[in-house]
Amino acid sequence: MPFSCYSLRITVSLAALVFALGLLLQAPPLLFPSDAIFSSVIVSFVGLAAMALGMLALLLSALVTLLPGVRKRLRPCQH
Repeated sequence: MPFSCYSLRITVSLAALVFALGLLLQAPPLLFPSDAIFSSVIVSFVGLAAMALGMLALLLSALVTLLPGVRKRLRPCQH
């Protein structure tokens, strides 16, 4: 699938959504400490992984847009 304006918008939107989900998963262990430490650590780890994955997707999409062929194809995009 060629990298187009639509796919760039979808990538950025999904990356922001995954990052926000990770942030939401980080909140319960911080706000509501419980005796179930193992489940709290698992939820926190999944949240941290989601935040890292969201940032990685944004970084990779930014790096791909620097490629000359992709940059030429994205030139007419409305920002």
